[in-house]
Amino acid sequence: MALMEWANLKAHELRALAADDAVVIAPVAAMEQHGPHLPVQVDSRLATEVSHRAAQKAHKEQATVVLPVVWAGLSEHHMPFGGTITLNYETLLSIFRCIVDSVQRHGFNKVVILNGHGGNIDACKMIAQSLSLELDDITVRVNDYAQVKYKEVSNGYSIRGVSPPHQSAELTIMMHGRFLNYDDMKYKRRHVVIGRLVAEYLFKKENPIGKYIFAGNHSWKVIGVFQDEGGDNEERMIYVPYTTLQKINKDNDKLDQIIVIYNNNITYAESVKLEQKLELFIKKVKFISPDDNRGVYISNTSEELQERKRFASVLQIIVTFIGIGTLIAGIIGISNIMVFVVKERTKEIGIRKALGATPKNIVTIILQESIFITTISGYVGLILAFGVLQIIGDSLQLDYFITDPNVKTSNAIFATILLIVFGTIAGYIPARRAAKIKPIIALRDN
Repeated sequence: MALMEWANLKAHELRALAADDAVVIAPVAAMEQHGPHLPVQVDSRLATEVSHRAAQKAHKEQATVVLPVVWAGLSEHHMPFGGTITLNYETLLSIFRCIVDSVQRHGFNKVVILNGHGGNIDACKMIAQSLSLELDDITVRVNDYAQVKYKEVSNGYSIRGVSPPHQSAELTIMMHGRFLNYDDMKYKRRHVVIGRLVAEYLFKKENPIGKYIFAGNHSWKVIGVFQDEGGDNEERMIYVPYTTLQKINKDNDKLDQIIVIYNNNITYAESVKLEQKLELFIKKVKFISPDDNRGVYISNTSEELQERKRFASVLQIIVTFIGIGTLIAGIIGISNIMVFVVKERTKEIGIRKALGATPKNIVTIILQESIFITTISGYVGLILAFGVLQIIGDSLQLDYFITDPNVKTSNAIFATILLIVFGTIAGYIPARRAAKIKPIIALRDN
């Protein structure tokens, strides 16, 4: 097979290679001195030859096309010698960003950077990471609605055409069977993955896997049942290959939504920048004016996440103030209790002092009682809290989206320490007053 060189191919040939999911090899090298015996383009020639031979071997298994070599790299360390031409890192990154962007816009999804220069090694690693950092995957949605029937049972459900990455985008959890795969997309199979509530209503206690349902005058084979952390709404949906739904709907290429899944490692600022780049890209390829703010609508979940974080921070501050107020109220309450206890035990304290008890002994006794009362009441409250969470935990998740409502072991230990500390504080003042009582006065007290 003839070598597929990008520069020697015609436009329609490149479109065909893109449709065949071809791999694009992008060689990069350097223009620098190689002593008195070799030309300055040695690295570029070597990178070109290696990429050509690699493409010829790879083409047997995978369609492969080779870009012209990027003949300048990072060669700052060779600048003292004649003939060297160098780029800086920012320029090299920009070049590859433009190359990869152009290649992707023509329909190619796989790009291999082939390096032919030692000085580029670290830079190529960073470039590859930078170019792959932003996006993890892309999925689409095509929305429809149909009356769905199994035997004598029927109901209306939302039909959503999706692709395989939709599972990770929506955090879909498979209960039975499997999710849609790329063969389902390619061959436009009438396969469906149904939500948990759909399965419960249509199939009752019957195993739905392998059964056929009717929707939109077509039969569909059930290959999986899913549940979703999003709750009931998602679990009332039916997922089908979007290509199949497009074919059924007058064989069009309409998409309702494109979901871009970006890497979790990028920051909020980087996600906003990515959103802006995507908007400009879509406007460019769809010939939408850059000033038209209604031509493209993009919803960035990172913005929603930031709002949630801000709300959580405010809520945390409110809860902290409530907690501090509760602790202060508890200290005052325990102090009042201990004042009453001391008053009721005045004669006892007088007798103890008459028998030789020191003020330190009296303080210790009162503090022990205070700590005991505080700890017991605290842990009774903790046990009751555990019980209440066990009873209402599920409703909190369903009604208020509070997931995993429980008390961590670390929090329980911290609470123990707080109870002891504040029990000591609450009992100290009454204990000091009790220690100062004179035995003769205490014994006279009625």
